[in-house]
Amino acid sequence: MGIIGSSFAVMVGMIGGVYIAQKYEVPNIRNMVETAACKAKVVEETYRKPNATTPCKYWKAKAAEETHRQPNTATACEHLEE
Repeated sequence: MGIIGSSFAVMVGMIGGVYIAQKYEVPNIRNMVETAACKAKVVEETYRKPNATTPCKYWKAKAAEETHRQPNTATACEHLEE
């Protein structure tokens, strides 16, 4: 089929993508990924396990209480407000 047959699917996909981008409101994928990564980072910091080197159960419970505080989301996601 040669070069025309092998590039046909790429050309149809490109033309279809241009048409869809012009006619419909397509979300910005990069912003969605950055927002999801920021939220995942906040969840990880909020629910992180306490340090495993704590010597006793009482101090492990105290460390768990301290780690389950609300994080400062203003500093964690400040790049999304631009």
